[in-house]
Amino acid sequence: MAPQGADGSYNAIRVYLWAGMSNPDTPGAQRILDSVSGMAHYLQSHLLPPVSENWQTGATSGTGPTGFSAALIPYLMQKNMNPAVHNQWLRLNADYDRADGLYGKTAHYYDQNLALFALGWVYHTIRFDRNGELKPSWSNRKQ
Repeated sequence: MAPQGADGSYNAIRVYLWAGMSNPDTPGAQRILDSVSGMAHYLQSHLLPPVSENWQTGATSGTGPTGFSAALIPYLMQKNMNPAVHNQWLRLNADYDRADGLYGKTAHYYDQNLALFALGWVYHTIRFDRNGELKPSWSNRKQ
């Protein structure tokens, strides 16, 4: 059993983020995306992701922070779950603070990092090559 026990939460949300951002040409990428279907099933009947889930029982609790919604956007886009993508965008827009450019009613570091990677992928400013190497869009520019 994982050291944190049966509850998946802040560590587990990254699985969906990385699966969604994976290069489709990476060997096994589609198999990984297909194998992490729990959140896709959950969001068919819920608007927002839970803050945690017990992977042994499937019991969920709470509502995840804004960063969880951001992290799920690439995953949901790859799964062609447009209504769920739309719901996460609505949340990001509602929780965006124009004064400081941060996400969340109370901005937290982890949420900003999840949003940074997810939105970087959405807006094509970052990608991973088939070997998993980060390829930021600015690295392709001639000096």
